Amino acid sequence: MTRIALVGNPNAGKTTLFNALTGLRHKVGNYPGVTVDINSGALRGAENTGIEIIDLPGVYSLTPQSPDEDVAVTFLFGINEAQPDFIVNVVDASNLERNLFLSTQLVELGIPMLVVLTMTDAAARRGLRVDENRLATELGVPVVSTDAPKGAGLSVLVRRLQEHGFGINISPVYAGYSPEITSTVSEICALSPDISPVLISTQLVREAPSKWLTGMDAELIESGRAKLCSLDIDPSTAIADDRYIGIGRISARSVIRTTASVSSISERIDQVALHKVGGYFVFLAIITLVFQAIFTWAQVPAEWIKTGIDSLGEITRASLPAGELRDLLIAGVIGGVGNTLVFLPQILTLLFLLGLLEDSGYLARGAFLLDRFMYRVGLHGKSFIPMLSSFACAVPGIMATRTIESGRERLVTMFVIPLIPCTARIPVYTMLIAAFIPATAKLNIGILAIDGRALCMVTLFIMGIAMSFTVAAVLSRTAMKAAPSTFMLELPAYKIPRISRIVRESIDQAWLFIQRAGTMILAISIALWFLSSHPKVQGKSPKEYERSTYAGRVGALVEPVLKPLGMDWKIGIGLLASVAAREVFVAAMGAIYNVDASEDDNHLGVAVGARMRAQVDPVTGKPAYDIGTGAALLAFFAFAQQCMSTFAVMRRETNGWKWPVLQSVTYLAIAWVVAFLVRTVVLAVNT
Repeated sequence: MTRIALVGNPNAGKTTLFNALTGLRHKVGNYPGVTVDINSGALRGAENTGIEIIDLPGVYSLTPQSPDEDVAVTFLFGINEAQPDFIVNVVDASNLERNLFLSTQLVELGIPMLVVLTMTDAAARRGLRVDENRLATELGVPVVSTDAPKGAGLSVLVRRLQEHGFGINISPVYAGYSPEITSTVSEICALSPDISPVLISTQLVREAPSKWLTGMDAELIESGRAKLCSLDIDPSTAIADDRYIGIGRISARSVIRTTASVSSISERIDQVALHKVGGYFVFLAIITLVFQAIFTWAQVPAEWIKTGIDSLGEITRASLPAGELRDLLIAGVIGGVGNTLVFLPQILTLLFLLGLLEDSGYLARGAFLLDRFMYRVGLHGKSFIPMLSSFACAVPGIMATRTIESGRERLVTMFVIPLIPCTARIPVYTMLIAAFIPATAKLNIGILAIDGRALCMVTLFIMGIAMSFTVAAVLSRTAMKAAPSTFMLELPAYKIPRISRIVRESIDQAWLFIQRAGTMILAISIALWFLSSHPKVQGKSPKEYERSTYAGRVGALVEPVLKPLGMDWKIGIGLLASVAAREVFVAAMGAIYNVDASEDDNHLGVAVGARMRAQVDPVTGKPAYDIGTGAALLAFFAFAQQCMSTFAVMRRETNGWKWPVLQSVTYLAIAWVVAFLVRTVVLAVNT
């Protein structure tokens, strides 16, 4: 098997090229730090030739600064396994000089290499053109240009890969170093010939050698660093400075300026989007419009799904005789899964709109705007990207924290990520908002009439984000106290989003939701139907019968804890079921209330909410649940950690039980306290 590694700076188009070469669908983002694991796939059309394409995490140099960069660098140096056979270095033509720092290091690895220029259209808009032949001569390796999203240049690249059309220009020690640095690197090479010059130079810039460099090699590196320091040479800056001098000469010879430099469209847009005051209003307005769309655009397809589920329920009712089997299929299967699937349009809408904002380049600006607040609470600016990923699901968000250099800031980010509102909360929020907030509720601002339900949804999302910042601030000032590290983020140019790719990625995410609905949620719905309808006892009132079921008995155990929140055993069962996954709450309440879509004209989720709202306390004759109950439930779901997948990935990333257990207990306590306070305030206001 021939292994070809794709290597490049973050946001250089590496994963886009990987998808084009392999036909796979790995996540692509218009901001740095998307790829955090090694992905691989066979070269498309070359499955029988044994060519494997390996997509490495983005790196700026061969001196790793974060866990994901360490994965790429150790792979390239062959620390834990054999080095790749060839390297494809993906270079952003619009930022050539910055990208060439890594390129010159890769050449020194001694591995056959080819340079692929991307973003040539962005370079042209800046009045720049890279002379491929001249750059190839300077680096001593072949250079080709591609536009992977449009397919331009891919055939030439594939032919090169199949023919192994690579080159190499090995220099024992980088020729641009000062005599002192050259002498030091050469001396270490002579004493330890097993390590390459470029490995030595990347280690000299570190205060301590990498953990995988031990024994005599580590001692030689430390002595070499001490020697340079004794000569008043700081290797952490001098080595990079020397290399950049040579890179400047290469860039000057290879880049042709076609037009005078002018203010780009991105720069003009950023004058508004990144304004120190107006930028925050723009950000808030965009996010509000996103959630307004969830209640408007998604309504029609949600009705289509509801109609289909209604029809399926009616067909089942007409086809089967009354009995356990019919009840199981209608209430347990169709009702349980249907109550979840009906929210698919809202989830798709959110994923699609976030994809538009991400691919356009705007979300990187969101990281820039929020960095000031993140710094104050002890978070890193790079925390924004994992937290952003968590709007879809906390699992990839926690994994994406590998791009954060500081171990402390990475742990703080992982700890607060479950507070970020994910798509799993949307079904619960939508159901409870529909149950307790009328559709006619509006907030009138001038000529604008903002949907009260959308405003409530935005408020819940803001609450989750605000609480994540609050918890981060507490951790950063107590258990994890330390000064925040410096944040640098490359702002990508604005571009027209690629709709087809966004649609494809949104559908992929939606399919994962459907799979969960058809497996875990289906199993839980069937179990809850059984527990809430058995054992069969004759001669009891409906309330006595409910209490005597298995579900009623379990619910009675947790009801005392929930009573101060205005909740009873039925909600308690729903909350227990939602520990597996938040969205299970809707299916659980549907099973407990025996909601049959075919006999209810309402939206399935709304139907469950209507049953909750209509429930009467048999003792007082008043509604069992009031607006305070709805507000408390919404607050509880905003802060409680109810996701076993999040717990599992947290344990894996922290390599222990301490942090996931502490995380779950902390957020359960916060959720109960906030829910109690919210209920108390809401009831006081409405008295």
